Amino acid sequence: MVDLFKVNNVNINFKEIELEINKRVNEGGKRFDDYDNDIQDFEIEKIEVSDNLVNHCNIKIPREITSHRPVIGNTLIKIRQILDDEIRRSLDPMVNRQIEINMNIVNRLNKIERITEENEIRTKGLNKTLDRVERITEENEIRTKRLEKVFDEIINQTNSNIKEIFKLNRKLKEKKWKLAR
Repeated sequence: MVDLFKVNNVNINFKEIELEINKRVNEGGKRFDDYDNDIQDFEIEKIEVSDNLVNHCNIKIPREITSHRPVIGNTLIKIRQILDDEIRRSLDPMVNRQIEINMNIVNRLNKIERITEENEIRTKGLNKTLDRVERITEENEIRTKRLEKVFDEIINQTNSNIKEIFKLNRKLKEKKWKLAR
C-alpha cells in the first residue's frame, strides 16, 4: 500500500497516489451501502429536553486567581491575572461563538421537542379517527353483506316469479288455443 504522507521529492508517482486515493474513497463508500436499511430499522426514542439545558450553554468559567505563597503571592496573582486576561481576550471570541452555537442547539432541541409533542397529539387524534373509520368500514361491510343476501333473495324471488309468469302465460296460451279449436 502506498503511504500517502510519505514525501519522495525525486520520484513522485501521481498516478499511483491517485489510484490509492480512489481505492480508499471507494472502500469508504462501501461501508454506507446498507445505510438506508439501518435508517428504516431505526426507532426514535423520546429524548427529554428540559429548559435547564439553557443554564449549561454558557461555558465561560469565572475563576478566582489566588496564590498560597506569602512573599511573592501578590506579584504572582497580578502576573496570572494579566496572562489570564490576555488568554481570555484571544479565546473569548471562540468561547462566545461556542456559547451561541450551544444556545442555538438548545433552542432547536426545545423546538423539536415541542413539535414532537404536537405530532404525538395529532397522531393520537389520527389514530382515533382511523379506528373510527375502520369500525365504520367493518359495519359497512356487514351491511353490504346483508344487502347482498337481501338482493340475492329478491333476485331469486323475482326470477321465480318470472318463471311462474311464463308458465302461467304458456298455460293461458294453451287454453286459448284449445278454446279456439
